[in-house]
Parts: sequence; structure tokens; C-alpha cells
Amino acid sequence: MNKLLFATLLTMATSSAFAGETSTTLKVQGTLTTSACTPTLSNGGIVDFGTIQVSSLSSTQPNSLGQKDISLSITCDSATKVGFTVISNHEEGNPYNSVEFSNGNVVTNHDNLFGLGKTAENIGIGSYGVWVDASSINVDGSTAQLMSRGTGSNPGDWNTSMGVLRGSDSIVTSFGSFNEPVAFNSATFSLEVAATVQPTDTLAITDTTSLDGEMTISLFYL
Repeated sequence: MNKLLFATLLTMATSSAFAGETSTTLKVQGTLTTSACTPTLSNGGIVDFGTIQVSSLSSTQPNSLGQKDISLSITCDSATKVGFTVISNHEEGNPYNSVEFSNGNVVTNHDNLFGLGKTAENIGIGSYGVWVDASSINVDGSTAQLMSRGTGSNPGDWNTSMGVLRGSDSIVTSFGSFNEPVAFNSATFSLEVAATVQPTDTLAITDTTSLDGEMTISLFYL
């Protein structure tokens, strides 16, 4: 055999052998669904702490405004596994004041504190937190476990959630049992909202100022 031809054939055979020893796999996944789910907040989605007299607030210490409750319902055309994520829309100037709920829980983690907007002097007014009342969860007429996990390509396992919401679209919260979400037609639960505003010496308010907290709750199909 011609030496050049032999060498070429040997090279091709060797390359093929090596190529067969290493491989990787691409998977294409997704979900086709004919159902649609809709989230609805009570009171038009407004949590109103009312009119607060600045003179009634501490000038040197953060001021707890207490807690207000609002309900969230998720209704689906047919039984669907779905969760939700939350992100803050007004984080600029958030002073990350700790907030206390009526159940005694105190939230200090920055990931769980949302901003209340800024004063005319560009000072952060305060912070609020949102807690899911686990005892209020009703999924198709039954109680359910609150759970969460990541939303990325490697979401990890479902874990029991304490109930305080984290402001990140990389965390999804859902309902189920034994750390496994269930498909449902309707889920309702109460959201507890607690707020704290800065000391009045820090705020230096000279005019009427409105609390301006806002978050977006988005459904996440599982």
C-alpha cells in the first residue's frame, strides 16, 4: 500500500477511536400547557397603613408601623403545578430596617426586606417585609405545605419554606406535600405585610410624604 495513503487511513482510524471515547449530551426540555393561571390580590393589591403623624414617631429610633394583611388567590383553568416569584420595584434608597410581624418574627436579612420609596430629599423612607401565613393556605379546599426552590437550570430540591418572601426572581414558592408541589385549580393564602420607617431626624420630612413600596408577583409554571 502506498505509505502516504496508509498513514492517512491510520490517522482517520485513530481520530475516530478517540472521538468515540468522549461525548456530551444536549437535552431540549420544556412544558406545553393548555391551562392558564391568574393571580388576584384583595383590596386591589393595596396595603394601606393609613395616615401617620410624624410627631407620633421616634426621632432617634426606627419606627414599626405594625402589620397589615392582604390575601392572594391563584386560579387556574385546570389543575396546574405553578408557583410564584416576587421582586421589588422600588429598591433605591432602601435602608434595610428590620421589621417585626405580629407572630413575633423579626426579619433582618436584606434579601427579605423591600423599600418604601424615598422622601423629596432623596432619603430612603423605610422597609417592609412579606410573610405567608402558613395556617391560611387553602389549596383546592385542603391545607398544603409551603415550599421553595431555585428557578434556574439547576433549581435544586424543594425545601420547606418558613414563609418570609425573598425578593428575587431566582426563587419560586409553591404548595404541596412531602416537598413536592401539587397541581391545583385554586390556591388562596394570606400575605402579612409589616413595615418600619426611619427615625424622623433621619427622614427630615418637611412636607406630606407617601409610602411607596411596590413589588411584582409573577407566576412560574413548574
